[in-house]
Amino acid sequence: MKQLLEQYWQGKTTPEEEQLLQAFFSGESLPEELEIYRPLFLWKDRQKDIRLDRNEILAAPRTGAGNLYSALKVAASVMILVTVAIGFYTHYKQEKFMDKVFSETYTDPKEAVRETGKIVAKVSTLLQLVPDKLLSESTTDSTKTALTNDSIQ
Repeated sequence: MKQLLEQYWQGKTTPEEEQLLQAFFSGESLPEELEIYRPLFLWKDRQKDIRLDRNEILAAPRTGAGNLYSALKVAASVMILVTVAIGFYTHYKQEKFMDKVFSETYTDPKEAVRETGKIVAKVSTLLQLVPDKLLSESTTDSTKTALTNDSIQ
């Protein structure tokens, strides 16, 4: 048995020899010096007994907590997918908008100057209306004077 055990540690035993070792260490009477190896071979036997049938696991009834946990997993997965989809959609829309904004260019410089002049005129008109609106509201005389002097300069 000692020689067989030595071959086992070197990995040179056949499956039949390993079964012989397992049967030997499962027995009642062992030499005291080999007693320390008993748990190793008994552990292998116990592992064979622990295997569960796949059908037993699938057929096991679910508890309320198990159903809740499953529902939460599904809900979390759906939320992640929705978040990613919204992110992609928003990014797509923003890209389209930015492409539209930056793709509008003028090939004729005179036309570009005309359009720029129109925009500057609109902004100028809006800026001229601002002091008038501020003066028409209830303000003190000193505020009116300061706004009037600022708009003149």
